[in-house]
Amino acid sequence: MRKTFKAYVKNDLVFFDEYITSSNKPIKVGTKSWYAWIANRDTFVYEGSAGHFTARSELRRECNYWYGYRRINGKLKKVYLGKSEDLTSECLERASTQLLLQTYENNLVDYTPVVPPQTAAITPPFSTKDLNIFIPLSKIKPPVFPVKHLSRSALIKNINSPITVICAPEGYGKTTLMNEWRKNCEMPVAWVSLDEEDNHSLHFWLLVVNALQSISPDIGHGWLSEVRTSSPSTLSIIVANLTNDIVRYTDTKNTSHGIGLILDNYHYIRNSKIHTSLQTWLEHMPPALKLVIASQRQPPLTLGYKKAKGLVSEISIDDLRLSEEEGNLYLLKNTPEPHLAYSQMQALFKRTEGWITGFVFAVAILNKQSDRSIFKDTYTGSHPIIHDFFTSNVLQKQSQEEQIFLIKTSILNQFTGRLCDAITGNSDGTEMLIQLQEKNIFIEQLENPGWYRYHNFFSEVLNQHLKEKFPDEIQSLNQKAAIWYLSKNMNEEAINHWLASKSWEEAATLVENVALNEIEQFADDSRLLNWLLQLPQVVVQQHSILLAFYLRLAGALFPATDVNNFVKLTEEELSGDYSNLKSNKQELSDEIQYFKRTWSNEGSSIIRKPSFRKYDNVWHLLDGILQYHLDFRSNIVQAEKKASAIFESAREKKDLYAILMAGGACANLALSQGHLRRSEQIAQTVLHLSFSLSGRFPAQTSISLTALSNVCFKRNQLMQAHQLLNRATEVNPDPISSIVPVSIAILRAKIQSAQGDNEAAFATIQAARELHNQHPSSIWVDQDLIAYLRLFRFRQGILRPEDRVLIDRGELELSAFSTLVSAEILIEEKRCLAAEDLLTHLLEKYPHGVYMLPVLRAKVILAIALFEQHKIKEARKIFIESSRLASTEFYIRPFIDYGPKLEALISFVLYSENLPGGIQAFLKGILTLLGKTNGIQRIIPNAATERLALAASISSREQEILKLLSTGLSNREIAFRCGISTSTVKTHIEKIYRKLGVNSRLHAISQAQLLNLI
Repeated sequence: MRKTFKAYVKNDLVFFDEYITSSNKPIKVGTKSWYAWIANRDTFVYEGSAGHFTARSELRRECNYWYGYRRINGKLKKVYLGKSEDLTSECLERASTQLLLQTYENNLVDYTPVVPPQTAAITPPFSTKDLNIFIPLSKIKPPVFPVKHLSRSALIKNINSPITVICAPEGYGKTTLMNEWRKNCEMPVAWVSLDEEDNHSLHFWLLVVNALQSISPDIGHGWLSEVRTSSPSTLSIIVANLTNDIVRYTDTKNTSHGIGLILDNYHYIRNSKIHTSLQTWLEHMPPALKLVIASQRQPPLTLGYKKAKGLVSEISIDDLRLSEEEGNLYLLKNTPEPHLAYSQMQALFKRTEGWITGFVFAVAILNKQSDRSIFKDTYTGSHPIIHDFFTSNVLQKQSQEEQIFLIKTSILNQFTGRLCDAITGNSDGTEMLIQLQEKNIFIEQLENPGWYRYHNFFSEVLNQHLKEKFPDEIQSLNQKAAIWYLSKNMNEEAINHWLASKSWEEAATLVENVALNEIEQFADDSRLLNWLLQLPQVVVQQHSILLAFYLRLAGALFPATDVNNFVKLTEEELSGDYSNLKSNKQELSDEIQYFKRTWSNEGSSIIRKPSFRKYDNVWHLLDGILQYHLDFRSNIVQAEKKASAIFESAREKKDLYAILMAGGACANLALSQGHLRRSEQIAQTVLHLSFSLSGRFPAQTSISLTALSNVCFKRNQLMQAHQLLNRATEVNPDPISSIVPVSIAILRAKIQSAQGDNEAAFATIQAARELHNQHPSSIWVDQDLIAYLRLFRFRQGILRPEDRVLIDRGELELSAFSTLVSAEILIEEKRCLAAEDLLTHLLEKYPHGVYMLPVLRAKVILAIALFEQHKIKEARKIFIESSRLASTEFYIRPFIDYGPKLEALISFVLYSENLPGGIQAFLKGILTLLGKTNGIQRIIPNAATERLALAASISSREQEILKLLSTGLSNREIAFRCGISTSTVKTHIEKIYRKLGVNSRLHAISQAQLLNLI
């Protein structure tokens, strides 16, 4: 017979009205005990998150089926549960929700309508039945973690106060940050996801209570059902009761960490009653509660007093932005190989400005896009995924008036209210900007009061809308902006807008007026040259001063072919019968002839006209810079001599531009000759002078910073080298020439390779090559970058057939970089004689080194090639010479790069030579860095060292004669082969016998074979 006493199920456990003894064990839903228990029951009460119902077993068609019943507002609701074996926890919870949903469908209520900005919210009547509104579990359940999640553990530590306010535009990771905090805070946390329908005060607090009931069902129990209205007095009662319930719960449970409550998307709340009641609650917050509020705009709450007491933490957009390291890590973790190059990741970080969703979108695109090379050009505001996000989530949520304002002002990089008024024709620009900034819609207030800017992507999206909706107004908008900037003497901005409006003559005239200041006052040639490049060539040709500036700057920075073509076209234009340049034809012709003499490194004897007098100093300076640039690849000693003369003169005159350009060149040229100390001293001097003269590090300090980074790399200070490279990029983020970016990329690739990541090194050089192909320079050639690509391919164990053809053919006619790379590969393949020939030719052709390639590396590789061929004497000689140069400069990188091949040679030299103390200490230090801390004896045995010493006593001529002796040639035949006399051959053989301790040809050959001389 079935038992009929009352039982109910709560929290997946069975409870009874009868007294339960200690022998009774709890019954859990879904277990064997559960199914055995319900087999002997015909009814029980279930209490779930959506309410309670009575479950009953009924006989249908001779089988027992379970049904759930609930009476609400006098009506009995019914839902089918299934057979006994179907009664799982999920089944019962679903039935509870279905019964409540039936109630919701019959009791629809009107929520507060979505109120446009600056419109008062109207709260409709709210009756008792509203308490029965169905609340989707998604609103009080934490969201699922993103699959591609980046931990923000450092930022989570900022959520450490009773109240935390997180405020930032959409897409900055507010929700994910709170979710991560929830998982790691060691306390139960309730979650409320708000939306536009939650603006009724009673409904808002119903959500909060329901969320908190996920921590304890007792919160709100006994009083919430008595709430009838959303009057201020009722809301005060709710706040007080809620506080009391939380205090009772935390005291009873003795929770050491308290409990948490998250209010996500609070920006949807515009009901003043909710703000007021929440403010009241904050004033009487339970001590054990931690409240986290996330919003796209600052909540209208008064928190000043609590902030003063340290009870409020604030996390802003600046805190939420990803750092460059975090952004790079996210990309590397979530994109397949090959990864973006470091420079490409830097460019992406600059575009996104640390916006997390920008990185999420980038990953999604990269995972689908096979050609990574076009990514940086296509990932802009015109990309569909970016355009759609900002259009639907930001722009379209603004009023029509605000949309037009945003679109038309998108032509401006920075703006103030008055400037916006000037181009829109309105008078409320200041108020509009304040209003938009308070909304936090990707508009940023700058340090200069009253000035703002749009996020990069948002600006591009707005500009795209401008082209679509107001294409005919773009020119006039830019012209209005240019006129406004001119009235404020803001020439740089005025020029940019004249150029954008294609007002060429206005732009050219203004550029001509400010050109001298760009060089002498701002020490910046990039901005000036960028303006000149945007002007049509014929416009530049019509302004003799602009022509003079362009020729010198382009001559120093761009390929010779580009400059020669420009000069040729200008000469053809001057010689034409219908030339547009007749008004100042002679002056322009003189300028071209003057430049051609300077370009040929011959100087110039032409006397300039009076109109050029104020420019004489800058012409002299630019001509000097041009001439030492022309020597960079051909004669670095001569180039340094010319640059040093300019640098010393500039220091006396305190000419900042000349200090930066010539000083930076001197630092790099000294480095190219292996003079690390001198390079470091010059670079430090340039940085000190530039800061003392200008109070900043101008863009051109990137040249000296790169030199310092290179010095650190050659001394194996990889971290310092990396930091200096980043600083060089920061001070010169938009160089007009690719010289410095390519130099930075090559050095960065070397650092990556030194750290064992040759794949990243290859990607870095590949990106640099793409940049250089788009913007060729006067110093680097594509061949240099191809050589580095081949090197890092080889270090990855990959060598393409075309690489093999070049190496097999020999590269004596190619660049120094190609020669060095080919030699390194040949040595790895045991083709040391071919490597020796390449390196010998390289050192003969460039005895002082090549730009950014000191001879020391070539000498170290040559010593290895000779040692591998058992040309011990020559190898020892050149290695000692290299060690002497390196020890004085602490130049250790080549010795570490080729360490495994040098260990035996280093050990032999230390054992067999009476070296100066400095060189001995240097070489022992190299062995220590290579992990040989137990002494040189463990590298090669003493007997082997003695054999090497004996082999080293044989000269290269004697070794050659030994090889001929081993073929059975007579003295006369050997003399003919070597081009010497028979008596000289006899003298050499006698010396060989004496050195080897033998007295016959047979013994000499045998001993030479033992010593690997033949």
